[in-house]
This record gives sequence, C-alpha cells and structure tokens, in this order.
Amino acid sequence: MKKTLLVTGAIVALFAAQTVRASYTDTFDSLNPGWTTDRYEPLSFGPVSFLGGNWLKVTPTGVNSPSPFDSTFYRTQGRQIQTLVNSSQWAFSFDQYVPTEAVSGNNLRRSDGWGRFGDVGVENANTGYMIMGYKRFDNADPFNPLAGGITSAFRVWDADTANGWVELGTPVTAGVHSWLALFNGSSIQTYLDGNLVYTDTTLTAGASSFTSMFAQAYNFSDGPYDAHFDNMSITAVPEPTSTIMLGGVGVLALLHRIRQRK
Repeated sequence: MKKTLLVTGAIVALFAAQTVRASYTDTFDSLNPGWTTDRYEPLSFGPVSFLGGNWLKVTPTGVNSPSPFDSTFYRTQGRQIQTLVNSSQWAFSFDQYVPTEAVSGNNLRRSDGWGRFGDVGVENANTGYMIMGYKRFDNADPFNPLAGGITSAFRVWDADTANGWVELGTPVTAGVHSWLALFNGSSIQTYLDGNLVYTDTTLTAGASSFTSMFAQAYNFSDGPYDAHFDNMSITAVPEPTSTIMLGGVGVLALLHRIRQRK
C-alpha cells in the first residue's frame, strides 16, 4: 500500500477536532453529523430499517454528474468520518450486505468500506488505504451492462499490486458478510467471514495512525441502487492482549464479537 489512490490534493473532510480515540463504532441507529461528503454526495446516505435492525444505506445518484464531477474519480460516492486512532495495532471492521442483484444478471454494482491511515488531512508518502468490498461488472468494459465478461467478486485494494485491486477467490453470495482488517504492526491481515483472505506486508510509515472510515457505492450512471453497511468500527488493540488476539483463536473470538453486535 505504498502508493495512494488517485487523489487531488487534501482529503475532502475537514479535521477540525483531531481527537485521538481508543475506538469508535457506528451502529447507524442515527446518523453521526461527523460523516462528511467524500468525492461526491450520493443520492442518499443515512440509517434505514433493514433486516430487522438499523443499517446505513448508501444510494449513488445513478445519473451522470455535472462537470467537473463527471470523471471516474467522482463516480465513487459516499461519506467519511474522522476516527483518529494511534496504535501499534488496530482492528477495522464492518458488516456489508450483498444483494442478489450483485450476484447475477446484467447489473453493474460496486460497494466498499474504506479505511485510511497516515498523516491527518494531507495526502503524502505516509498515506495508505485498505478497501474491502464487492463488485459486479466486466473489468475490461465496466460501464457496459451488456458486456460479455460481467462477473462478481469480493476485492481488496493493494496499491503495490499490478492493478491495485486484488480479486479474492471467495465466491460472492447474497446476504450479510463481515470484513475485518487487522494491523499487527508489520502487516494488514484481511478476514472475510472469519477466513484469512489476504495479507499486505508493504505498508506505509503511517500505518499506525488510522484517520478515517468511509462508506462508498459506485455510480455507473445506469440508475440508483442501494448499498448497506452496519457495525463499522475501528479499535486500538492494546498490548499484551493483541499478542493473543493475533494468534488465530483470538482473531476468531474478535470476529464472533463483531457479529454479536448485531
């Protein structure tokens, strides 16, 4: 993750109160006013009653944006919230709902949860991102609903790879899925539904400073659709507990607690 995503200057959010936290969890029972537009404001962003509880719903606009917001950069629509956690080890997690329309058919879909680390309020060599989510489109022709290579995949972002995006071997199924990114001081281990699916060992120097969480959906300009998130959390993992947690059994226990929040 040494390289950052394509960005233009400072991060959109204004970090007025740079308070270091031990943890922050959003269950989306109400909308924290700290969530601010990232890149481009979606059609809707807020809590809804869903699957018997409260979830965050993100709905992209579904139409072409006016210039200069009509580039692929601004097609990522959502919000971010400052969650400054400084720790030698931390855990970033969230639940994500995959709808049936993202599994089959000529539907174009993409939704991701993002975590950012590095220096507050600026993009530089210390900045890094972990991004976890799902997609349904043809990688060679992403805006064509009639493309012949439309596939679904769970993905993570690693800027040090050839294409940035790494598609995982886990089959995409409809329903609730739990993501966990665990920074252990030297690498970020990504878990999907309790299974280790990716390890990134090429991190920036700012990895110990987790600054923001994002909830995003992608605008394909073929009509709006809904993306859902729940229990988005960043938690500092203190010593010596972290030594046990990173050993395997502890990771599963953490994942169990994440699911129990619902």
